[in-house]
Amino acid sequence: MPYFIIIVLLVVISSIGARPPSRIVQGGDTIIRDAPFVVQIRHNSSLNVSTGVICGGSIIGKRYIITAAHCILKIDDIPPDFPLHFSWFRVIAGSSSYQFGDKAYEIKKVHYHPNWPGYLNTNSSEKFDLAVYELKEEILFDDTKEAIPLADVIPEEGSVGHIFGWGSINSTALITTNTLQQLRVHISTSDVCKNNYSRLRVDNDELCVSNEDGGMFCEGDSGGGLRVDGKLAGVISNQVNCEGRVPGLVSNVAYYKQWIEGIMQGVNP
Repeated sequence: MPYFIIIVLLVVISSIGARPPSRIVQGGDTIIRDAPFVVQIRHNSSLNVSTGVICGGSIIGKRYIITAAHCILKIDDIPPDFPLHFSWFRVIAGSSSYQFGDKAYEIKKVHYHPNWPGYLNTNSSEKFDLAVYELKEEILFDDTKEAIPLADVIPEEGSVGHIFGWGSINSTALITTNTLQQLRVHISTSDVCKNNYSRLRVDNDELCVSNEDGGMFCEGDSGGGLRVDGKLAGVISNQVNCEGRVPGLVSNVAYYKQWIEGIMQGVNP
């Protein structure tokens, strides 16, 4: 298939269900050794360039990555030779700044949450936006590649956490970065997000996070993890407004833990 068609298809990937441009604004550089569970998700056509991260993700097992469901389109009966098929995507682990030649892990299967409808709705808080990637080969763990344990309980209000990603670092120019970014956030009550997103339904399956300096995530940081007390507490999914001091919503890992573990144990399809 001609290269320009692949590029068009990648644009489609990033725009389906798109919200305002996604980035970790007001974040700071970090290194992968401080967050060895963090991975990049890239299309096979972008492995020879430094930019091109489609989503983030988190290592939860030697063969398992958790991310947002909308990162790879859920299309029934899509042929493997079509560039939007999951086999065209790769997981990059162990890298703070992507370099050509970094180890790229192939995806064996994508386990979408069974209640995920297959698309994002720009007018509502999207539920069940989670997917677990099963890799073809195991990740060899070291100080740059390591699984993060899943949170058992919902973090308390006021708890401090960090989110990670390679999205744009400028709120107006949408300048992306090839250096892993992190942002310190606080767990807020669901009422805080309800007050900012009056048209959305905020339930126990989501966590509300905020940053006092106005930093936040958006498209491009989707699928990345929220770490609280050394555990994976959230997965970046839904951000309706990335500007100013507006809080963000992430999928609550503790709420979905049974489903996630069922996949890793071979119980859930």
